[in-house]
Amino acid sequence: MVTSPCSGYDVANVSGIATLGNATLNIVPSYTPNAGQVFTILTASSVVGTYNGLPDNSLITVSGLKFRINYTATNVTLTFVSGTLTPANEASQKILAVFNAGKIAPSPQVLFPRID
Repeated sequence: MVTSPCSGYDVANVSGIATLGNATLNIVPSYTPNAGQVFTILTASSVVGTYNGLPDNSLITVSGLKFRINYTATNVTLTFVSGTLTPANEASQKILAVFNAGKIAPSPQVLFPRID
C-alpha cells in the first residue's frame, strides 16, 4: 500500500495490470465523509474487470452511508454520496476497504484515515 502525497489515505498502487476478476469489495466505514469526497482506492497502469456485482457507477450502501464506485482505465474510486454513519461504528477513525483479489496488492487492506 502506498500513501499518495497529500491524500491522507492509503491507495493500492499496482505497477502493472490490476485484474479485479469479480473480487469482493467490503467497506467498513467508521466516520461520515464530506459530501462528494472521493477516495481513489486503486491505481494501476491498467484496470481490468470490476468488483463482484459492482459495475461502473453502482451505488453501495454500507452502515447508512452511500458510495458510488467508478472505474477508469487506470483507477477505481469511491465517491461519498449521502447518509450518516450508524452510531455503533462512530468510535473508529478510519474507513477500511478490504479487497479479496490477489493481483491488486500484497496486503488485503487499504486504510482511509479520518480527514477533518
